[in-house]
Formats: sequence, structure tokens, C-alpha cells
Amino acid sequence: MRSLILVLVTSLAFISGCDEDFFGDDEEYEIDPQLYIATHNNLSWSNDGTKLAYILNNKIVIKYIPEDDLKQLTGTGFYSDITWSPDNTRIAYSSRSYGIRDDIWIKDINGDTVANKITSDKAADSHPRWSPTSDIIAFHSFRKTSYDIWIRNASDSGEDLLLVGDTSKDLNPEWSPDGTMLAYQSNKTGNLDLWIIKADFISQPVQFTFHNANDQDPVWSPDGKKIAFESARSGSLGIWVKNSDGSGDAIHISSDHPDSYDANWSADSSRIAYVSDQVIYVRNSDGTDAAQKIHDGLEPRWSPDGKKMAYISFDGKMYGLEIIDAP
Repeated sequence: MRSLILVLVTSLAFISGCDEDFFGDDEEYEIDPQLYIATHNNLSWSNDGTKLAYILNNKIVIKYIPEDDLKQLTGTGFYSDITWSPDNTRIAYSSRSYGIRDDIWIKDINGDTVANKITSDKAADSHPRWSPTSDIIAFHSFRKTSYDIWIRNASDSGEDLLLVGDTSKDLNPEWSPDGTMLAYQSNKTGNLDLWIIKADFISQPVQFTFHNANDQDPVWSPDGKKIAFESARSGSLGIWVKNSDGSGDAIHISSDHPDSYDANWSADSSRIAYVSDQVIYVRNSDGTDAAQKIHDGLEPRWSPDGKKMAYISFDGKMYGLEIIDAP
């Protein structure tokens, strides 16, 4: 599902060029009527809610809200894990445009400068995540005996610093909203569980989930009080929520929908959107009330102010970017 390449039909006839790869600064290019958008971690709101970044026809583009303008930010390449800086001026992403391995790149959204490659190790570097202060990037990389969690300055100064490094597979770091901790998944205990570590290079990781099924892909609630994650502990993949202080039992949010994934929090932390069988659902984050069907589609993303939702819609034949009033 997550590697699915989708056909996107758009009513926009032109897209402005950029200064990377094959395109010039001031030209316009006609859009092919059949375009492609990759799903999962490739549709991202800016924190001020005025822009959407996503992958269109193997290029990263910016859609401006509400003007509906579309700006091409990169040339053609293999991009993933688009994430906005909290100050709304830059995006970070993984790219294999210039080699056979992934590296982390940062691009100013004004499009007037070339992207800056901030990692250059022989190993693949993936899953970039900005700290809430916009000055640090966390990511995972297989540089030693397994995948580890690394951080580096977003300004590209200094060296890559190893935050979590051992023989286990440590992946998918996610910052807490206050920027003091990172949640991630690790097979340290033999299967995947979630762990939390303070970003102080002194503290040791603390195990957050304890289950013989795999727990993965943590997502902090905006208020920092809960963590949503994917787990197969019910027999099929689903969305679960647990208090971030470790108290209480995990709640099965997608209990009515097997094989659910891609949790996304509402701005007020009260609800969670998720996907099951190419259908978007929303349910209260405390597990009360029934899940509400939103639309056939993928990758739901609540706007930061909670007023809108963007997603990849599906009409039975084709996919397209949609923005609706929040459910």
C-alpha cells in the first residue's frame, strides 16, 4: 500500500519551474494529464497552514492555500519523507536523485537556492524529522551494525551525532512537541516495541510498549500527552493510542477496521484519522463513539489549525489531491 504509485489528475495547466535538475527559474511547463503522487509521509502541511508540500510527477511541489497556486520546488528524482521546518521556511526530505543511496536534503521554499545535502555517508540516511526549534534534524541510518538514530544541525554545521546506537534495529524517530524527547521503534527485545529517549545524550532509552506483537511508527499528539502507533497485537495491523507517560492501557482506535495504518492527529488532540482498505476514517482518540467514514482515499492530513483536511482521494478509477473542511 505505502509504495503504491497513484495516478493524479489535476485541473492546473501550468507549474512554475525551479533551478534544480532539468528546469530553469522563470519558465513554465505544461503538466502531463497523468501525474503520479507517492503515498505515505509525502503529503505535508506547513505549520502555519498556508502551504502543502507533496510529490507530483516525481517532483516536490508546494501548493499555496487558499490561492491554489502550485510551485515546483525540485527537479525530477526519487523523494520521500517530506517534512516542514517549524518556522515554515524550509522542507527536509530523503532523496536518491544523485546516487544509489538516500541522503537527507534541505530546501528553502522560495526556490531561489539549490537544495543542501546535509548527510553524505555511504549508508542510506532516511526519515528526517525537524526538532520543534527548527535547528536539529533527527533521522535513522544503517552506518554501523544496524539501524541507529542520529541527529545533526539543520544548518549543516558540525558532525552527525549518534543518539541511539546498538546492535538492535532502531527506526522512525519522532520528536515530542516540546522537543525534549524522541520516540522510536526498536527490536531490542526481540520484536518491535516503542522506546523513548531524552535528547540530552546522557539519558538511556526507556521502553514504552511491551507486547509480543510488533509496535511501530509512533506519532505524538499535538499536546504531547499521548502517542499513537501501529500494532498487530489484535491479529491485524491497527491504530493504538497510549498515554505518553506510560500510564494506562493502550486503546485500540481502529478496532472496527482491520489492517489500519497512517495515524494522523487532529490539532486539538481529540481525534485521530487513519486509513483502512483505502478508506479514511476518524475516531475520538479516547476510543469513544464509532469511527466516522470520511472518503475513499489515502494519507489524511489535518491542517495545523484543525479547520481543513488534505488527503489523496479515490473515486474508483483515479486519485487526486483533495482539501476539505475538517470533519
